[in-house]
Amino acid sequence: MIGQVVSLLTRIMNTPWTRCTRPMIALKRRRLRYHRPYRRDTMLDIVRAYDALAEAQVGILRRTLTDITAEELDWRPHAAANAIRWILGHHLWYEGWVVDVLDDVAGGRAEAGERIRPVVDADGFWAAFTPLVARRRERFAAIEQAELDRPVTYLDAEGYTVGKVVRTHAGHLTGHTWQVKYVRGAYSRAFGTDKRVFDPM
Repeated sequence: MIGQVVSLLTRIMNTPWTRCTRPMIALKRRRLRYHRPYRRDTMLDIVRAYDALAEAQVGILRRTLTDITAEELDWRPHAAANAIRWILGHHLWYEGWVVDVLDDVAGGRAEAGERIRPVVDADGFWAAFTPLVARRRERFAAIEQAELDRPVTYLDAEGYTVGKVVRTHAGHLTGHTWQVKYVRGAYSRAFGTDKRVFDPM
């Protein structure tokens, strides 16, 4: 499924939003156990494609955090780099902030300061992250065709629209999720943890 989504996104990255009005791909519908129900069938096809990519990354992140310890949460690839704990806190901030951007809540409530939320452990992260994901998906489901080209305030960046925020969210979630996977996987051999617990590949 991920391969289908990546292939689709490659073809549509430079396609004007106004042309994306017909079904482009039959994406398998499934209700993940950690998301409450909502009307995904009302999503625009283009938004549904990015939503499917984001959902795949949430699943990868969940698997990557399997049995992670407090010590592992503080692993970082370099003394000046962000630790896994920081990356997860950034996930928490961004997943909530992106909805504020779409709703034009003064450009988002949390522009200033450190763009993270506190993370104590993996269970606490999921308790906070799961409702934020559900809220964001419901907001994406409410996006209408005419709204895709509406300008929004996105930090100090120029040229952001609702549609571009949807695309950026998928890339942001993917990038940071794989950072976590990289750090935990790379340090597994150095510290003697069992990589198969969270990465059976």
